[in-house]
Amino acid sequence: MNIILRERFENIMIEAVKLDVEIVSELNKDILLHDTPYTGIWHNMKVDGIPDYKNLVGNLYIIFKNQSEKDNSALYLSGSFVVRADKSTEVADSFNKLIQHLFDWATKHVEEKNIVGEDGSKFIVPKFLYSKYDFEHLNQIDQ
Repeated sequence: MNIILRERFENIMIEAVKLDVEIVSELNKDILLHDTPYTGIWHNMKVDGIPDYKNLVGNLYIIFKNQSEKDNSALYLSGSFVVRADKSTEVADSFNKLIQHLFDWATKHVEEKNIVGEDGSKFIVPKFLYSKYDFEHLNQIDQ
């Protein structure tokens, strides 16, 4: 397994064994307004618990809509992750921290790579507006 990202964020360790980022030139304007802070999150993560840890393992896909005023492009991030947390940590909390960290990572990536939208202006990653309560349904996969 080739780890391409290994970072600690608060009480979790995040490892990515695959991480791809690409620009989507334009999201469907018929279903999405220009000024929305839209992000989309899809996953097929599962809980893989061992005595001292509660791990999340699987794939994650995130779309970050450019927040530039006149641009409708998006950043698409996909990857395979292992997230390690202590056994006492709720799955929803670990998943939320993973998403929060990836928002921060995407913001840094955009700055480092000088990514711009279709209109040539700087790509602006949406703010992180989630909480662990948005992912409470994930606590069910731990039972």
